[in-house]
Amino acid sequence: MADAHAFFLPHDPSAAQPSPNGRVLPPYPNGFPPPIGPPAGLGARFLSFFLDNGVVSILAVGIVLAAEAAGAGDQDWVFGLVVCAVSVYWTVPVALWGRTLGRLAAGTRVVDAQTGYPPELVQAVVRAMVFAPCALFPLLAVFLALWSRWDPRFRTLWDRAGGTCVVRVRT
Repeated sequence: MADAHAFFLPHDPSAAQPSPNGRVLPPYPNGFPPPIGPPAGLGARFLSFFLDNGVVSILAVGIVLAAEAAGAGDQDWVFGLVVCAVSVYWTVPVALWGRTLGRLAAGTRVVDAQTGYPPELVQAVVRAMVFAPCALFPLLAVFLALWSRWDPRFRTLWDRAGGTCVVRVRT
């Protein structure tokens, strides 16, 4: 007879876990495993925010200057190109590695709140879409970041929307 657990793929991390000696361990508390590190502090989050905004600003200015040097007449497509480049910067590295350059420098990582692994692309896109107004209005970002202090895992509005949390990376 086939093993009953073989039919439950992909593996549910909140289910009871078999131990090395064959005993079944109880499920994780609250239905999800602890993240790979402690929640990131407010200082590390602000540092990554400012570093990432610096990278995004350099990227945007580079695109605009390249378009002007090429003699671009219509600037609407340049704006669209900047929006696409910034969107890719905020989503793809987070989905692949859980990090942007600012998060790498700040020693933080974005993880799926339930699995502890880097978020999926959909989660990264949702997170970036909710975060986008905050990047345009830094005071809103500060208010929402301070609001996260009342969450036990220090999750912001964009973390909750994307099902993610930001953790410090153990070194």
